[in-house]
Amino acid sequence: MSAPLTKHGKKFRPLVRESLGLTCTLDILFLRQEDPGAILKKGGDIDNRVKTFVDALEMPPEDLDGDETDDINYPLLESDTLVKGLSIQTERLLLPETTFPNEVHLIVEVKVHVEHAGTWNMCLL
Repeated sequence: MSAPLTKHGKKFRPLVRESLGLTCTLDILFLRQEDPGAILKKGGDIDNRVKTFVDALEMPPEDLDGDETDDINYPLLESDTLVKGLSIQTERLLLPETTFPNEVHLIVEVKVHVEHAGTWNMCLL
């Protein structure tokens, strides 16, 4: 649909990017091994956990050590500023307890929105 973006000498082809006039909303189902309401008291800082997750969906803001390949990376987001909506629901993870009490499972629904229609994103309408 469009050329890869180059950042820190690496190539990225994010799905949601400003040059395509796109934004997105994220609906997150946060499954954990504790009661759903416990996330606010003993489950840790949900804001930081979700922020860390959203940061992992975007192109890295700085050069990170890693594979030195010419492969193209495919992050969801060019920048986390393109997330225009976020909802989080917590539920109990119905699996046997693991050796990692902080283990969570996330189910994420991504809805892509066309903010500025043009010939470059008409196929997404």
